[in-house]
Amino acid sequence: MQTVERYLFALTDSFIFYRIERYDVKGKQYLLTNYKYYVADVGLRYALLGNRDEDVGHVLENVVFL
Repeated sequence: MQTVERYLFALTDSFIFYRIERYDVKGKQYLLTNYKYYVADVGLRYALLGNRDEDVGHVLENVVFL
């Protein structure tokens, strides 16, 4: 297991990140690769990365997921 995978596994186990399987709408099945990760607290993201205006779409997607 790679180092990044271990970190992501630890973060999802501690409920800081949520790992979501991607779904193919046309094929009506789950994709086998490319999981999406969402932050449990958007404020934590702001604390680490700061407030950037170009990331509004990513933050909105995270809020809609939550």
